[in-house]
Amino acid sequence: MQLRALVASKSEGTGQNVPGGIIIKQVAKLEELKSYCQQWDRLLLELSLPIPMLSCVWVLSALEHFVCPGDEWVCLMAYDGGILVGILPLIIGRGNFRAIPYGGLRTPFNWHMLACNCLIRPGYEGRIIPPMLQSARKISPLYSGLKLFRMESDSPIIDILKQGIIGYKSVSIHNGCGSYIKISGSYEKYLEGLDTKFVRNLRRLDRKMQSLANLEYSVVTENAGEEGYFERFLKVEGRSWKGKKGTAIMHSGSLKKYYSDLTQRLAEHGWLEWYFLSAEGKTIAAMMTIRIGRRLVIYKIGYDEDYASYSPGNKLFEKMLQRAHTAGGIDEVDCLTAYPWNQNWNMATRDYYDLTIYPKRPAVLLGGYLPAKISNSFGHGSYLRKRCRILLDSAVKFAGGLKRRPLMSSNGTNH
Repeated sequence: MQLRALVASKSEGTGQNVPGGIIIKQVAKLEELKSYCQQWDRLLLELSLPIPMLSCVWVLSALEHFVCPGDEWVCLMAYDGGILVGILPLIIGRGNFRAIPYGGLRTPFNWHMLACNCLIRPGYEGRIIPPMLQSARKISPLYSGLKLFRMESDSPIIDILKQGIIGYKSVSIHNGCGSYIKISGSYEKYLEGLDTKFVRNLRRLDRKMQSLANLEYSVVTENAGEEGYFERFLKVEGRSWKGKKGTAIMHSGSLKKYYSDLTQRLAEHGWLEWYFLSAEGKTIAAMMTIRIGRRLVIYKIGYDEDYASYSPGNKLFEKMLQRAHTAGGIDEVDCLTAYPWNQNWNMATRDYYDLTIYPKRPAVLLGGYLPAKISNSFGHGSYLRKRCRILLDSAVKFAGGLKRRPLMSSNGTNH
């Protein structure tokens, strides 16, 4: 039986009853998934750290554009008394060997969408994780591991798995940091915590920018889905270093379609906000942000390299921070990833981890769990860790037939 037919058949019906009163439903069709968006996003806003990548609209866009040929997907929906309390979107990867029809399970991930992992209503982690794992095992009985990408370090899900679940072992591996700023008090008070040399440079740039004709700063929060704003961002990003390298969105028709669909959906939810800095009749810096709850997520920044001496990206970021402090309604500005320039703004960081859950089968424990555990005991980037990575890749192929292939398409090639 083909994988698509198998997953589709599992998505039919009322769901699987499990001990504890939790019902697990399986959804494997995009149109059906859309009907869950309202419940999904209501659950998202209950989380202590709601990020847009965990939203229904983001997952929908990723599944439409980034699933690799040969892979399939399914979303596990956990209900308690008719209330949605847990969601686990999964990519089902094929193995290499005919005798082993399935490879690994993983949450969607690439660097255009970052990661969406498991959403669980606070306090339900212990009740939902075991039946979720049981359902995943039924979908792919011979899977060699289930990988959850970029989970925050203080996630209750990580704590539950560290305590241990019968039948499973887990390994968490560091996957970078995310910079953020807590918004409180006045902007002037915030500036007092920055390096004085950096603040002086900001004031110098203020004076320098006054020489530019028609200097204008603008924020778009209403009707942000209008095509002109997206095109405006694309043009300025295309004049940055990304344009010179050929990695700007406008250089890929499929990526442009992905971002166009995504921004439309975000705008329909009222989450999308654009920040623009213009001078001399054109946009010299632009920022795509997502306002979700009381958090402002900085997703993309672009600037015109012809104006690099004015640091337009820094100036636009400063304008955004000023607004966050004065307008109210924002408790945190989150950059999601960490770059050296973030340090100038005295940002705090939170750690993210990739969490892999291994079923307790001898081949998987010896070929997957143990090599991962050994590799994780060495420092990031060390020679021994690199050698262990090679061993782990070979072992995983043996244990579950996982093919070394992109986790998800990086340019929307599934269309």
